[in-house]
Amino acid sequence: MSTATPHSLSKPEELRKQANEILKGVDQLIKAGSLAQAQSEISRAKSIDPNNAYIYAFEERISFLRAEDQRKQGDAAARAQKEDEAKARLEAERKRLEEERKAREEESKRKLEADRLKKAQAQAPAPAAKPAGLTDRQKAELEAKRKFEEDFKKAESDRQKAAKPVVSNDANDPANIYKKVLLLAWADGALTKEEQSQLSAMRATLNISDEIHQRLEADVKLESYAQAFKIAWTSGLNAKDRGSVVAELRRKFSIASTEHAKVESKVLAELGPDHHQQSIVIVDDEDAMRMLIAQVLEESGFVVQAFATSDEAIVALKDLKPDMILSDINLDTSTMGGFSFYEKVRLYQHLAMVPFMFLSGLKDEGMIRYGKGLGADDYLTKPFSNDLLVDTIRGKIKRYRQMRPQAVATS
Repeated sequence: MSTATPHSLSKPEELRKQANEILKGVDQLIKAGSLAQAQSEISRAKSIDPNNAYIYAFEERISFLRAEDQRKQGDAAARAQKEDEAKARLEAERKRLEEERKAREEESKRKLEADRLKKAQAQAPAPAAKPAGLTDRQKAELEAKRKFEEDFKKAESDRQKAAKPVVSNDANDPANIYKKVLLLAWADGALTKEEQSQLSAMRATLNISDEIHQRLEADVKLESYAQAFKIAWTSGLNAKDRGSVVAELRRKFSIASTEHAKVESKVLAELGPDHHQQSIVIVDDEDAMRMLIAQVLEESGFVVQAFATSDEAIVALKDLKPDMILSDINLDTSTMGGFSFYEKVRLYQHLAMVPFMFLSGLKDEGMIRYGKGLGADDYLTKPFSNDLLVDTIRGKIKRYRQMRPQAVATS
């Protein structure tokens, strides 16, 4: 007579449970950046349950992260090389300009000495004859005319100086060269003491006045901060993280509130009103898969809200209008399965046209046809690649936006 209890697990179920426990640890290792250890644990899980689809999803995630690390290291090395090359070119240019300056000074000294000798040898000119017979009135008129001409010349000279731009289009203009050096120095934030010392030496070489330096530096600081701000704004960060990054950039570039407001207004005007982060709602009762999908989408620039049950999601969706909804079909911990959840979502008027896609480990063609027959926009079978997931989502959202004006026109 068998002694097994009704609740005992079969051998395959026990192996699947062991493998899933290992995968939970793998997820934590990936978040901690321990990719080599995570790969070792994946191999251990695979030896226990080689048919577990989630193992292959995690393997693909690890491969993607390793490739990203290699790419970032390559980018950093290339950027460092470019910076070294730029510094070498600037140093060579500085030396060339210094040599030219010394040569000009020597030539000027020779000319001055020659002129001095020539004047010393020449006889003193006869004094100019004073105008005779001028009345006091005529003398006053001549003095007034002379003073007017001097004042006019001075005002004209000041006007031309004010109208002249600090930097010309001439690549050899010292101010132009100095601005390029400033841009390089300000690329990573406010100047260090070493950079200030180097720039001071270059100003002496290029004969850059303090006034021109201050005007150029003010422009370069805002230009460099605007570039960094634009990168932060378009990097796909969520609102909280983006705010932290912008605050750190303001500190690095020593940007005041008024300066930040000016830069922010200009950059957002350039990006246009349609530039915003697209939002995705995910419903999946498998913790590891839900967190993996959320991480992939967040790193691809989406704002993600993930739910373990359809019950939690349907309550939240009363006040949300995401760009797309992803839902697993088998939601064992929910009162509504994936198909019932879909039909409930479509009852909300503001969600009636939002793209909806099913995710499932099932491969039953009948289930796929049934889901599409309900009106779902697409269906992905687990495991799927990160690129396929992201490209499918972007394609569906793009198609929805193209069709939305037509729907509004015919409604």
